[in-house]
Amino acid sequence: METTIRARAFSGEGIREHRVMVDGDGTVRVYDSAAKHFTRCHILSISAQQRARKAVGVISASAAALGRIKTEKKSAASRENGKKGGRPRNLDDDGYCENCGGEID
Repeated sequence: METTIRARAFSGEGIREHRVMVDGDGTVRVYDSAAKHFTRCHILSISAQQRARKAVGVISASAAALGRIKTEKKSAASRENGKKGGRPRNLDDDGYCENCGGEID
């Protein structure tokens, strides 16, 4: 998940806003605008990394809470998908289900 925090990230720069990405394992990466990619976060202080993880956690929790709210629009979409046979199966290239590992006919 991506967010913005205020921190000092690169040597010679003052405190400013940085785009950061927190991976599923908690690794924080900072966007390097010169290189045009996210880079490993050994350049942020520990407290800045903790703030980034906390910000992403709050965003994720808020998104999850909003996703649990039932709306007429979501109910209608669910009914339409049900008419089409429901949720499609996740298939590997080798013909096995990604979820349970069982062979698919």
